[in-house]
Amino acid sequence: MEACVMSPSPSSVQASTEPGRDIVAVSAKPARRSKAVALLGPGAEVDPVLAAARVLGIETRRQLQDAIKAFEGYVDPEGNATSAPGRAYTYITSMVYAPFGLNSKAVKEIMAGTNLRDRMPAWLVRYVDLAEQAAAAQIMNGIALKLTRKAIRAKVKESITAIADFCRATFPVGAVQ
Repeated sequence: MEACVMSPSPSSVQASTEPGRDIVAVSAKPARRSKAVALLGPGAEVDPVLAAARVLGIETRRQLQDAIKAFEGYVDPEGNATSAPGRAYTYITSMVYAPFGLNSKAVKEIMAGTNLRDRMPAWLVRYVDLAEQAAAAQIMNGIALKLTRKAIRAKVKESITAIADFCRATFPVGAVQ
């Protein structure tokens, strides 16, 4: 469960997390504006829930990027290594988005020259964030347990699919592909 405290101005939302805890505090720090506000411009109305979800997702995305870098350099017990350096990021990101109905065509349509997450509803941003957390955890756990690369990819896909299935069961038909 997460507890959030937001400032009245979403343009000054920042997140701070304490390692090992699920409680997140969002506080006002005027030094940096959220990406959502920066894209929409000054005076634009911003959904505070979306702004908070975007800020909270920044650390998750960094963790996923670190896990993907580790996966790219990982040689499994069978001697398998990456066959396409630099492609793991695209592959895993596609793996995260696909169960939510966000294939490359859908992503291009939603983006229309902007950041994808600024165009997604806040609830979907949070579910994608959860899927990214699960992917990062499965990658790092798989490496620590010295699983094969194929087994790690299967665990990642299984976790993401479970989150997407819950999302589909939670929201109305058509809200998530």
